Amino acid sequence: KDLYLSGGVYLGGTVAANYLDDYEEGTWTPVVKGNSSVGTTTYSANGQKGGYTKIGNSVSLTFYISWTAMTGTGSLLITGMPFALAGNTSNDVSAGNCMTSDLDIPNGTNNLTLVGTHGDTYLRIFSSIDAGGIQQVQCDAGGATVWGQLTYRT
Repeated sequence: KDLYLSGGVYLGGTVAANYLDDYEEGTWTPVVKGNSSVGTTTYSANGQKGGYTKIGNSVSLTFYISWTAMTGTGSLLITGMPFALAGNTSNDVSAGNCMTSDLDIPNGTNNLTLVGTHGDTYLRIFSSIDAGGIQQVQCDAGGATVWGQLTYRT
């Protein structure tokens, strides 16, 4: 019925790439700040929640963050990820999904995308615009709520 291992297990063959020996679940605390000026943030009650699952070098994380005021300026950053993104190539850039309420996003925004870049432990939010192009979402002095998920390599 139950199986307990003291090492790892080979899945799909006995080569090193098939050896699964790293599994972890946990929580993390998402923090918002500005990239030009960090500023301070007042969070809503229970407004900073995050969870993750790490299997090998793959991390899947989710988060909920809600604030009532912030003084940061520039592009909005969500920091505190449990593991840095891998490498230094374009293949290591990861994108995920997010939703928001009350965040000051550009008019004509079609969707929001979470973006993490190699070597970093923060996320940026990009919006795609009807008129074409994409741009980073800026800090919002008022309150806002963001939910998101991202899977990336570490």
